[in-house]
Amino acid sequence: MRKGVLAIFTLLLLVSCSPGNRASQAYYGLYEQEMALVAFSQKGRLAVILLPSSLIDSYAEHTALDASKAFVNLVGLPPSKVVATSKETYLELQTLLTTLATAARGVEVALVDDQVRLEVLAESAGYLRKTELADTLAQVSGLEDPLASLQTIKEVQVLDMRTVMEQNTETIDWDGVQAYLKQYLEMVRRYQQRSRER
Repeated sequence: MRKGVLAIFTLLLLVSCSPGNRASQAYYGLYEQEMALVAFSQKGRLAVILLPSSLIDSYAEHTALDASKAFVNLVGLPPSKVVATSKETYLELQTLLTTLATAARGVEVALVDDQVRLEVLAESAGYLRKTELADTLAQVSGLEDPLASLQTIKEVQVLDMRTVMEQNTETIDWDGVQAYLKQYLEMVRRYQQRSRER
């Protein structure tokens, strides 16, 4: 069940990428065998990039680093936070965020995807800060007020690269993968900057 986990990652990112932090810092999330995520914000634009967890696991084995360090090393952006959490935790949050999205947008559960969950979470952050959802998010993130930074986000962009980056892990050219990720992330950052200037 991969859908919905994104909202948790993004929330943690938003808190760690508050306006006082450098735009080049990124939030890294490892979520068991479901996925890996790197996210960063720039001038109110949030980019969330989903990667296959198998890619990170293979790189960790290749470099003899633990998964968290390997992930940061592979992507290359300085970390503001690196989080690993269980499947059960993000499934609980997925349910809460799906309920929020259906109530706020009036859409069927089947039509709620990660993009909608994140948009609604950002739109609703101001009045959710004193709710059970805020308490749950604080417990997961270890942060006192995880919804505070959500109010500064103007645009959310979800980029799912799990299929593109899924490779035969025995024949990976790691230098090529790193170069590709660096170029891709730079294109996303330029897009964020152009979006802000419009």
